[in-house]
Amino acid sequence: PLRPGRTHSIMRLCAFLALLLALASLASAASPLVLTKFSALEVALTGARCLDGSPAGYYFRPATNSTDAAKWIIYLEGGGLCYTPSDCADRVKSDLGSSTHWKDSRHEGNLLSDDPSKNPDFYQWNHVFVPYCSGDLHSGQRRIVAFPPFQDFYFAGHLILSATLKHLRDYGISGAEELILSGFSAGGIGTFTNAE
Repeated sequence: PLRPGRTHSIMRLCAFLALLLALASLASAASPLVLTKFSALEVALTGARCLDGSPAGYYFRPATNSTDAAKWIIYLEGGGLCYTPSDCADRVKSDLGSSTHWKDSRHEGNLLSDDPSKNPDFYQWNHVFVPYCSGDLHSGQRRIVAFPPFQDFYFAGHLILSATLKHLRDYGISGAEELILSGFSAGGIGTFTNAE
């Protein structure tokens, strides 16, 4: 049996350890990728718009050290294909067809995780997440609305990626020594259509 004085000391020690753990978890909390949406002028010049015409954009977290500053991962989001006018109309009500409800930041896992225990090889690299809002496998090149029966929609996935790469020149992507272009589903197909 523990004496009352000793019990109090153990409780204080446990409270102190819990505080240390809480502070450690805050210090190691993942840093989010931050949204950059293209301005109206950039959209007019590049055509980088979502299915509904809203400005496209990307999420970015810079490398955490100078050793990895020239290393990049660009991840293209997946999400199927807009294949009928009604499907496209449904998409513009969501993040898969419009940027109007995108959050200012997001956390991603796998190749875009900045947690060394989950992504030991790439956690310190520059991370870019390109949201999928064009419904065209990241391959569309239309600066104007599409032809009937898709006349209410823009298909500009390739233009979005091109504008993103142009934007990232300000962060040093032109001097990239290593670059991984990856994606899932529609984003995976987009890596093949945009790899050149």
